[in-house]
Amino acid sequence: MKKIILACMMLVFGLSGSLWAAEPLTIGVAFQQLRDPFFISIVYGCQKAAAEEGVRLIVHEAGGYPNVDRQIAQVEDFIQKKVNMFIIMPCNAKGVAPVVERAIGLGIPAMHMGSRVATDKMIAFVQSDDYELGAAQSRYAAKQLGGKGNLMYIAGPAGVTWTADRWQGYSEEAKKYPGLKILQVHWIDSTREAALRVSEDSLQAYKDINSFGAGSDFMIQSAANAVEAAGLKGKILITGAGLLKDTEDMIRGGLIQMTAAQQTVLIGYTAMKTAVSYLRKQPYKDHTTIPPVIITKENIDKTSLAWIQHPDSFRPKATYP
Repeated sequence: MKKIILACMMLVFGLSGSLWAAEPLTIGVAFQQLRDPFFISIVYGCQKAAAEEGVRLIVHEAGGYPNVDRQIAQVEDFIQKKVNMFIIMPCNAKGVAPVVERAIGLGIPAMHMGSRVATDKMIAFVQSDDYELGAAQSRYAAKQLGGKGNLMYIAGPAGVTWTADRWQGYSEEAKKYPGLKILQVHWIDSTREAALRVSEDSLQAYKDINSFGAGSDFMIQSAANAVEAAGLKGKILITGAGLLKDTEDMIRGGLIQMTAAQQTVLIGYTAMKTAVSYLRKQPYKDHTTIPPVIITKENIDKTSLAWIQHPDSFRPKATYP
């Protein structure tokens, strides 16, 4: 009789263990915003990997970099929902750190993606090679300008690591060429409107700009539009970071000469795979840097964009607390 009871207990516990193991993981992902195709491509990469791994996703977006309070509330939502883990692209590195650390203290591991949170308690970080995204632009400008010229750079929002790292790469690489001079760096919200305004102002303030560089697609598109409107197409070299559809058209049309394209789909895909590996106690990398792909008019139609852009038909599925 005891053997029968023991066998039944083993069967019950064995089944419950199997059921527990089969319980799908729930991972939260918090984005700054989901208007920009850059972020949409990252969501696509996350969802692609989650589908492969059988993971349930909860996707939140704060609606913009200024909305730190909303992102804090969304991390609180992850805590309430008791997600197994969450991935965050912070609106502000320091602003979200306390709530992220609180979640970690409650036993919910977290990792950052794209931009760092100001804490050493995250389990992993997946990012573009932001330094190289900036440095590649200065390097290209130096080559095209023969090592001499005046540069204008539009960095993007202050307080996030990707803008700081790209500016560092751009400025430090430019210093290697004594004939290059950076006239000004603009710290602005990364919107078309803000970038167009500073580009127009720069063209009015400086009559000797040889090249515009920028930290993101939207901003360099606006600089290109301002240059074209001023009748200076082909006279000012334009470089950027990222590859939106509009940027593709501008490169093919000769308005933008070069972009360091981020492999945004691969960023989201790699981050999700990293999170799953951690939760399943499998080997994982605590820091992954995804290199850019240099795109020019000469190679744009010869380069695969599968890890750079989401499919045209894709629409992100976001939830809100």
